[in-house]
Amino acid sequence: GKGELALALATAHPERNFICVDVKPDRLYMGALQAEAAGLGNILYFRDDIEVLGLRFPPGALSRIWITFPDPFPRPRHATRRLTGPHFWPIYKNLLAPGGQVHFKTDAEPLFQYTLESLRGLGLAPAALTHNLHAPGEPLHTPETGALTQFERRFIAQGLPIHYLRVDF
Repeated sequence: GKGELALALATAHPERNFICVDVKPDRLYMGALQAEAAGLGNILYFRDDIEVLGLRFPPGALSRIWITFPDPFPRPRHATRRLTGPHFWPIYKNLLAPGGQVHFKTDAEPLFQYTLESLRGLGLAPAALTHNLHAPGEPLHTPETGALTQFERRFIAQGLPIHYLRVDF
């Protein structure tokens, strides 16, 4: 997306580096402009497909991966493009250092269920899960998970619950 989550996290954690990946250059450009205006030098933006991240970074190079509000690709024929499908999890695991985490947020209940099925099929289970991240008193709502994206603000305004899970490797 436009990197709102990365901007929030980079501001809160200047000692960490952040990478934003998207296939749409206009989104990345807007995020890069905001990062530059904020004086943040700890964010890298690049246009690419997720599948090639393994070519860009060595195994174990990342500590966290955030997948926020990806296209749900609701048609069955597009299932292989869903970023939480079974063929993506080995890519994520390879990129993560031991103890690394994948965080996933979506408003799309069918995509969330598909993700859970994909994880089960691979013998993986979420370390944390909620079907309403922003519900009052939700223990998984933290400053980090509560950082909002443009899509997230829109969905919350529509009264949609935000589904969240975390997978630890």
